[in-house]
Parts: sequence; structure tokens; C-alpha cells
Amino acid sequence: MNAKQKMFCREYLIDLNASQAAIRAGYSAKNADVTGSRLLVNVGIAKFIQQLMTQRAEKVGVTAQSVIQEIAKMAFANMADYIRVDGDSIRPDMSRVTRDQFAAVQEFTVDIRREKGEAGTVGDEIEKLRFKIADKRANLELLGRHLKLFTDQLNLGGQSGNPLQLVSAEMPDDVAAALYKELLKKT
Repeated sequence: MNAKQKMFCREYLIDLNASQAAIRAGYSAKNADVTGSRLLVNVGIAKFIQQLMTQRAEKVGVTAQSVIQEIAKMAFANMADYIRVDGDSIRPDMSRVTRDQFAAVQEFTVDIRREKGEAGTVGDEIEKLRFKIADKRANLELLGRHLKLFTDQLNLGGQSGNPLQLVSAEMPDDVAAALYKELLKKT
């Protein structure tokens, strides 16, 4: 791999944009999209990019386990951990929220306004709170996919992973034809 290709690899890690990485590495801007795509499918370049990504992940301490743990924090967040119910009133209660639970907090806004009182006097202070935790469904789906709980493919495999056999080659033609007709009726 030459120096220009190595530069492309390093530049690609910046924004994962092959065209821009090619331009920044010194390739022609006119054909950067084609050049970037061509470079990405080069086995040596792809391997070097993967090595650089692995090194970067190790340097910052990102592991598959840490990513899954963070997703789990958001997936299993429960609004009951963040609020206090006093009779008919529901109020945020951040005093008992742990650091791990805060990982699921997407938004916390406090809006304090003063109402005008009578004859120009200062009225009551109104506090409006907005509180939102991470999208539970999206994070549960990510975890489910990681654990292979959901599949987007139809598995037509038979026993021991062998293909499912609907009609045996040893079945007489008239029996196979009758079975086929029955299957057509049901669809």
C-alpha cells in the first residue's frame, strides 16, 4: 500500500465519507466518488481501515460490551425511577437517580416564569419541567437484534440445518401432483 492510500485510510476515519477522504488524501475531486468507492473495496485498504478502527476503539475504551451496556441502560430505563407521585401530583425526583439511570435521560428542561400580579406587583413563580428518557422500543430492538431474538429472514431449513424437502424424489408422480394441488388450494 502506498502513502496516498494510507492517507486515504486515515482520512476516511474522520467522517467515513470515501469521496471526501479521497479528496483530502490528494486524489482528483472530479472522480472522488468513483475513486473512494474503488479504494474501499481494495482488500488491503479495507484491512488497514479495520485495523485503524480497532486501534481507535481500543484507545478510547470502546468495546462491544460497553456499547451493549449503554444500550441496555436506555432500553431498561423506567420512568418510575425518575418521578415521585404525591397524591394527584407527579413531580420529577432527581435526588435518587443513579449515574447509570442518567444515561437514559435525553432531555431535562426547567422553564421558570413569573406571572404578573395585581396592580403591577410581582406574581407567583411558575415552574414548567420537561423530562424525556431514551426511546425504549428502539433500544430494545437493538438489543434484540444483537441477541438474535428477531430475524428479518424466513428460515426454510429442515432438521440439522439441511434444506426443507417438500417433495421427495422417491415420491410417485401422482402423489406429488396431488400434494401440489392441495398446497395450491391453501394459498
